[in-house]
Parts: sequence; C-alpha cells; structure tokens
Amino acid sequence: MQSDAKNYIDLIRTCSQNAEDLQRSKQLARRNDQHAVDLDTYISKNSRFKSFVYDRREIRTIADNLGLKADRVRAELRKLGYCLVENNNGRMVWKRDAACK
Repeated sequence: MQSDAKNYIDLIRTCSQNAEDLQRSKQLARRNDQHAVDLDTYISKNSRFKSFVYDRREIRTIADNLGLKADRVRAELRKLGYCLVENNNGRMVWKRDAACK
C-alpha cells in the first residue's frame, strides 16, 4: 500500500515538473517572438537604420538599447530578412532584401 502511495506521489511530482517545464518553454518562445518584434520596431522607427546597419558598432548599440547580446541581435536580423554583405568600402553591413550568398 505504501509503495502505491509513493508511486502516486512520484507521478504527481513528475506531472507538475513537466507542466512547469512546458510553461517555461512557452514563456521563452513568447519572449523570443517579442525580441524580433522589438528589434523590427526599433529599426523601423530609427531613421539611421532604414537602409542598412553596420555590423560592429551599430549592432552593439542596438543590443545595449534593447537589453540583448550582439549575437542575439544578429540572429534576429537574419530572421527579419537581413543579410550580411560587404559594402563598397569593405565594411560589413546588414541589408534587408539583399541577395544572400
């Protein structure tokens, strides 16, 4: 009888842990979507980023302003359709709708 009760308690604990894990993963997914929306809004409202974004300094500035890491901003830019290309002066810039290599 005690083993059945113990198994039942273990089953309840496992179910509650699975529910917490599922809730955490849903929150992370929502947060990831929110970052993409925040970045897109930030870029569209800031006139200096309309045509392109320089890879180093401006990425760091955007990351600092949105509370993200620079690598995360780069990943979100890729999701939003930006491509990393080299401009005529040899500097790397992110451009939207550029032909990705």
